[in-house]
Amino acid sequence: MRRYLQNGNLEEALRIDKTHETYCSMGPKTYVYTVDEMTQLLENNGCKILEIAATPALTDLMNKEQFHDPKQWAKLRKLEMEVCTTPELL
Repeated sequence: MRRYLQNGNLEEALRIDKTHETYCSMGPKTYVYTVDEMTQLLENNGCKILEIAATPALTDLMNKEQFHDPKQWAKLRKLEMEVCTTPELL
């Protein structure tokens, strides 16, 4: 969905949000699970959830060259880890 929004295709992002279906770059139809759906699916099949995270949550949409300073990059990585493990944002 983020890829479509990045390209300005709001209608496709809204369609995916409604149907939970999209197509991967290779062509086959893909179902986009919600966090709750995926958690239930895994737990119902004997998996123990250790942590829920999205990767990447921020850095795939930005120009990383802006953060060439090691201290800035460390701060960005820390922010990424905080955001990608915030369930409300997944």
